[in-house]
Amino acid sequence: MPDLSGLGASARGATARLWPAALVGLGLIGLLGVYVGLDPARGVTFSGSPFSDEGWNALNSRNLVLLGKWATDAWQLQWVHLPYSVLVAGAFSVLGVGIIQLRLVSIVLVGVTAATLAGSLARPLGRGPAVVAGLAFGANALILYYGRLGYLEDLVVAALVAGSVLVLLDGRAPLRSGVAGGLLLAIAIGTKPNAAFSVVGFLLGALLAGAGRDCNARRRFAAAAATIIVAGAAWLVTIAIPNRDAIAVDVNGIWPTVVLPHDLRSLRAALTAFIHGDDQLGALIGPLAIAAIGAVAVIATRWQAMTAERRRLAGAAAGWIVLGLGIIVVARYHPNRYAVPVVPGFAILTAVGLAELLDWLGERAGRTGRRAPGRIASGTIALALVAPGLLAMAGWVAGGASTLPDLQRAYAAEVPAGAAVAGADAPVFLMAARVATIVTGAGPHPPNAGDLYAQAGVRWYLDTEAATPEVATSHPSAWAARERIRCDPWAGVTFCLYRVP
Repeated sequence: MPDLSGLGASARGATARLWPAALVGLGLIGLLGVYVGLDPARGVTFSGSPFSDEGWNALNSRNLVLLGKWATDAWQLQWVHLPYSVLVAGAFSVLGVGIIQLRLVSIVLVGVTAATLAGSLARPLGRGPAVVAGLAFGANALILYYGRLGYLEDLVVAALVAGSVLVLLDGRAPLRSGVAGGLLLAIAIGTKPNAAFSVVGFLLGALLAGAGRDCNARRRFAAAAATIIVAGAAWLVTIAIPNRDAIAVDVNGIWPTVVLPHDLRSLRAALTAFIHGDDQLGALIGPLAIAAIGAVAVIATRWQAMTAERRRLAGAAAGWIVLGLGIIVVARYHPNRYAVPVVPGFAILTAVGLAELLDWLGERAGRTGRRAPGRIASGTIALALVAPGLLAMAGWVAGGASTLPDLQRAYAAEVPAGAAVAGADAPVFLMAARVATIVTGAGPHPPNAGDLYAQAGVRWYLDTEAATPEVATSHPSAWAARERIRCDPWAGVTFCLYRVP
């Protein structure tokens, strides 16, 4: 009879690594799920995106599910956010269309990301540091805020973490791991192109840390890079070229203008502007960044004693942070949500440093005969990283209200199916309605400009109470005869729904 004791021990070891990871992921999903309907807290960012972008991000997906086509007008972000649009459309087709369903997608994604960190890092770093990595990511204030809203960044971090794990850690089948990891990284880049900086950063960081000397690592990296290039070429041929006019509108009209520094003077100006206006990023990720800085000190001291795999992880995390955060720092437009994809890098670097600290404590305990206080160190660091985010979230919850789900139901009941509603926030208020929601006034060169009343037959308008939409100047008599259907507060101002004859 064959000896199966090894298989049993392996299974027990895998279970011991995975159940804490599952608890971390499910705990985060449960925490965010309790507040899934809560409106975004105000004052966390200078940007108004928490009150508008959920509708904009989901617009093309809900169009496909409710209206049978991706787009009804010039707003066609599905081509540049394709993985996210497909994922949300799939969720809407199963769960129905609405803000709760949209946010559930994000909540599950960040929960899976936290569990992936806590589970995958357990073998190279130990269970304690791996769990700290999952907690440091999931309980970071930036993740607790954006991780329950309908944002592209939540898919980006999930794909980045899963892809990096396969490329950095899975040595059983280098080619297969590299291809699978490359596909996930391509999904991250296809969701938000700025994820490419994080990808390049962690690949370069790992190579500089010695990954190039490992044959299997080189094969995984080469396979991942080739897969990303092939995926990009496939998108270019099948999506970008056939839809180049629509994509030009997305890039030039909807995406914010980002101007990078072109010389030392402009670089200094960009750095100064970031320091003086970091959009509260320092407060949101400060505790984790401090822990990562401490980890760098430990890693520098222990570098020669570290395993090649841990050095590779540390280098990858450092490169992830430097390039991923660096592009945000030097860009003129840098709302704090752009830093969400960098949070896993800080968490991984912190976990590597903690693992080395615990090893040093263990070695010291062996010399002195004392028991190493590893659990105390892990628990203290975990508490220091988790507490600030939970306290921040408690403040958001205490001052919050859950109005948007009811608003969406109310506005869907007001507008007849098949109608068209124009307004920058129309996709937010009318997400669940079987109507065309035409975005106006969004982006540096807003799409859908022009006479929507005459050219698109729009008879419904949603705007702030004090605003004067384009129809008021193009067709003043129609606007004068408008009927105000209802008005409701949102994002600190009052929005009104109008019907014109």
